[in-house]
Amino acid sequence: MDAHEFTLRPVTDDELPAFFEAEQTAFGETSDPAELEHSRKLIELDRTLAAFEGDRIVATAGVYSFELTVPGLRQLKAAGVTAVGVLPTHRRRGILTSLMARQLDDVAARGEPLAILTASEGGIYGRFGYGAAIFFRKVDVNTRQARPARPAQAPGRVLLLDKAEAAKLLPAVYDQVRRATVGAVSRTEAWWTELLRDPEHHRGGHGRRFDAVHERAPGEADGYVTYRIEQRWIEQQPRSILHLDELCAVDDEVHAALWEYLLGVDLVETVRAYVPVDDPMPWRLADARQFHTTRTGEHIWARVLDVPAALAGRAWADDGRLVLRVEDSFRPSSGGTFELDVANGSAQVGRTGDAPDLVLGASELGSLYLGGVAWRDLGRAGRVTERTPGSLERADRIFATHPAPWSTTDF
Repeated sequence: MDAHEFTLRPVTDDELPAFFEAEQTAFGETSDPAELEHSRKLIELDRTLAAFEGDRIVATAGVYSFELTVPGLRQLKAAGVTAVGVLPTHRRRGILTSLMARQLDDVAARGEPLAILTASEGGIYGRFGYGAAIFFRKVDVNTRQARPARPAQAPGRVLLLDKAEAAKLLPAVYDQVRRATVGAVSRTEAWWTELLRDPEHHRGGHGRRFDAVHERAPGEADGYVTYRIEQRWIEQQPRSILHLDELCAVDDEVHAALWEYLLGVDLVETVRAYVPVDDPMPWRLADARQFHTTRTGEHIWARVLDVPAALAGRAWADDGRLVLRVEDSFRPSSGGTFELDVANGSAQVGRTGDAPDLVLGASELGSLYLGGVAWRDLGRAGRVTERTPGSLERADRIFATHPAPWSTTDF
């Protein structure tokens, strides 16, 4: 039986339990009926997609409707792909390919120029035109040895919050920061309700969530941290690990002040965190080795569906003209040859019959779009072909983004 013998459609409200059960089974996880009502509040029913074999759901996918901050701190609509899974009994029948094709058609029909996702496996989504676009460093910081070379200059104080205070203060700070952070996405009220509910499956065995806010003046929050503590004692000595869930700050001084707070939490030996690849904290420490990187990897993958709309929707670091040939084997209608003409930070984009300066695939464009990957790096790797000498260097100038794109939202 192949993918053509399956029916693809959104699920109804009555079918949500079976939808979630199939998704959890595909990931080898246990479905908790008690969590269904909470999941129901987050799901966008009309953006679900399931593969049915008769009346049985054998594969799932969904979308969150996000607003994504792109270079120039502009906001574009983006489809946040989620809940993608195929039952282990139905793999390698073309079902995932059919799901991805139908989903991208639906996204394009809604006028969303971009789709983004977090990938459970790195080898899956490139063939559907997604490219790794936002990267992280996982770090361990020794609280006994890490000392600031230059103390934070942010005036104010840090306060621990109860759940009601966190629900009141954190969303507004996050919204301010995400609008100023390339790669960050919007969060709905239902999203915040789920985060602050702090269900057991969010804890990873590390205890309850703590929320602390930085105030520049009483009642004026300008940053926050959320974290959990993994209790550890070795021979009556405290060796606990503080797991940082999220740090949001309106500027670098508040960012440093919140890190100083984390490094000073009693009984903690190590702060463990996922941070941007260009996080400034190592330069804040007298000994940068204490900000020790244990792993690097990708967080968000991006897919460009409407090249003119996506390119015209962001701002640019330098003026110039490029002709890009985008080869999109999975979705040929999204590919083609496009002229990018940038002046004063904005671009005119359209299809052209001119010879291309650069030739690349859809997944490469997804990686490059937010500015977190260098054109010359992909050129050296053979992933971008330079037809006009100097065009790779010109593309890097035009596409440059600083700081690197970043997102603290998992979906």
